[in-house]
Amino acid sequence: RERGFEKAPKRFVIFPGSGGVKRDIENPEPRLGGESIASVLRSVDAQIRESWCGPCFGQGPDALKKGEVAITSFNRNWQNRMGVGGLGYLASPAVVASSALLGYMAGPSQLGIKWDPERFDVSI
Repeated sequence: RERGFEKAPKRFVIFPGSGGVKRDIENPEPRLGGESIASVLRSVDAQIRESWCGPCFGQGPDALKKGEVAITSFNRNWQNRMGVGGLGYLASPAVVASSALLGYMAGPSQLGIKWDPERFDVSI
C-alpha cells in the first residue's frame, strides 16, 4: 500500500502453511504499525483461505484449471501438481507477494523495494 497498490490485478489467494501461521498473521504486527499481516493482504483484495492439503496437489475449488497459472512458495513442484493443465511456478515468498501485486512474475525490486535486513530485524 505504501507504493500505491489498492487492489491486486489478478486473483490473489493465500493458503497459510498451517493453522498456526494463519493465527499468527491475524495478530497485530508492530512493524506494520500494529496492523496484522492478514489485514494488509486483505486491503489489496487478497483472499486468505484455510490451511489444507488440496492446493498442494490440485484438489478442491481452487485447483488450477487448464491454462491457469499460479506462483507459489511451495517446496516442490511437478507437472499438473496444482491442477490438470495448470502451470505452477515456485518462487520465494517475496517474489510471490511482488508478483501478486504486479500481476506478473516479478521480484520486489520492481516495486522499488530494497531488501533491508535491519528494517525487518533479520540476520543473514
